[in-house]
Amino acid sequence: MILSLSNLPHDVSLHDICELFPNDERIEHIHFSDDGNPDNVLAWIKFQEIGRVELNRMVDRFNGHFLQDRRLEAYAPLFFS
Repeated sequence: MILSLSNLPHDVSLHDICELFPNDERIEHIHFSDDGNPDNVLAWIKFQEIGRVELNRMVDRFNGHFLQDRRLEAYAPLFFS
């Protein structure tokens, strides 16, 4: 399953994203996209062996969370695996 984090700063790194998930070894892949807007970077985080309920809890946890003075927006697409 995939979690999307948006409104990330242009200089966000893999390390910054991994720090949001301490000791979580289920992260399979992280992909960054800016869709032509380097001031609003999006991170697609693919997890292995995670359920919809836990993923939705992560969405609730990260919506409004601040990273480098940016308010994050989290989303878990229903039909994107």
